[in-house]
Amino acid sequence: MNIIIFIILFITSMYADIGHYNFTFEGKVFNKTIRALVKPPGVVPGVANITINTLDQSIDSIKIQPVKWHGKIKSYPHLKAGPQGAPPSDLMYKVQDEDKFFTGELWLMDFGAYNINIELFKNNNSEIINIPINSIATEIEPMSFKISIILFFLMLLLLFGATNIITIAYRESTIPYNQNINALKIKKSKAVMLLSFGILIFILYSGNKWWSDIETNYRENLYTPMKNEVQLINNGKQNILQIFFTDELWLSGMIPNLMPDHGKIMHLYLINEDYSQLCHLHPKRNKENQNLFEVVLPEIEYGQYHLYMDVTLESGFTSTLINKINYVSENINQIKYKILTSDKDDSYIYDNPKYQLAWINKKNIFNTDEDINLSFQTQTIGGLPTTIEPYIQMGGHGAILKDDHSVFVHIHPIGTISMASQELYNQNDEIENSGVCYFGNADDSLKSYFKNQNSFVTFPPISLDKSGKYIMWVQAKSEGEIITQKFDFIVVDDKD
Repeated sequence: MNIIIFIILFITSMYADIGHYNFTFEGKVFNKTIRALVKPPGVVPGVANITINTLDQSIDSIKIQPVKWHGKIKSYPHLKAGPQGAPPSDLMYKVQDEDKFFTGELWLMDFGAYNINIELFKNNNSEIINIPINSIATEIEPMSFKISIILFFLMLLLLFGATNIITIAYRESTIPYNQNINALKIKKSKAVMLLSFGILIFILYSGNKWWSDIETNYRENLYTPMKNEVQLINNGKQNILQIFFTDELWLSGMIPNLMPDHGKIMHLYLINEDYSQLCHLHPKRNKENQNLFEVVLPEIEYGQYHLYMDVTLESGFTSTLINKINYVSENINQIKYKILTSDKDDSYIYDNPKYQLAWINKKNIFNTDEDINLSFQTQTIGGLPTTIEPYIQMGGHGAILKDDHSVFVHIHPIGTISMASQELYNQNDEIENSGVCYFGNADDSLKSYFKNQNSFVTFPPISLDKSGKYIMWVQAKSEGEIITQKFDFIVVDDKD
């Protein structure tokens, strides 16, 4: 039982992205693009809402199924789950007057990594795709004051009613017909009334204590980032950022190990306070210390930096760790240390002198919960289209940050899901069609990944439920050079 509690504690302390808990997906089914949105419940157990947009094709029906995964835990390898323990598939329903849209609901009964199996039917044929998601507790559903008052008075009614029934049953059930109740019986019945009232009060007290313990444990398990520490060192030639995993559950081996996503064990976004600098770096794991990750810092300005570190567990569960550093010379420890090599895909340069990214049909203001179109084109500075090349196994990478750092979203043309998690579930579920969109184009395919003749990269539309100022960085590669472009926009609450 303790290991289960530990695992739940760890899982609820991790989550991919910060302040944004929906999962978007864009993939290929029957050689055409579809889009899916999964809104996990804020409480667990709870109901996940799923919407699928089939875009330009007619789908006869869709079935959905939640599959729970534990992955391999070093200290407890017997813990596992999968399709064998999954409930039957549920049928999705077409939205009225919207033939391209399907909606459905799935109960997620446990914390952890889930895979939503989606089977689509068309002309007596079927194809399956999967969407990996995380099931965690992110909120508490409060009870309204009105319902609390009603339930309180109902409790009193039941309490006094049960006491009265027990008292009357003792006083009168053993009295023969037409015989009066004597004084001794009345006296004893009062004692029974007090005793039954006391027992019922004790039951209510025990039930309340049990529920309070459950509520306390639930509150303690609400999302908090995994604990980590960072430090800066210099080996005489390089400034190096070291990231130490210090979370107790991680150190005790009670959770699955890490697996690469897009070919990297960790994706680090390093962003300064005025958002003028973004570094997309890929720390490497130290071979002698499996809890240490290191990366050579590029030639960036001193100052305060925020760290967002994306990792994927072998269970398919994804997480974003956060931290801050004050990058100044006084905080850099001069030590004798080995020379490290930078990752070839690390990027940190703004304002490419030859290329730029243009946001197609850009808007400056969006409403909360409005679909934000994310289609971009690589161009020369003069506005001529250029050809996009794959960058870190994708056509493009996007990062969205709210200016108070309460929201951080890492997105790709495939969506906000982890490609590594999807590949893991594809293998476990024996799904042949991964449905990956590398560039987010209508004619996207694995072939286009190797030779894309298009200048466009598209991410699935995303909606944001928190109003405020946002910054978005989009990265793509063209003619051998990485392009990083920053965009600003505002989200307003349409309910105000």
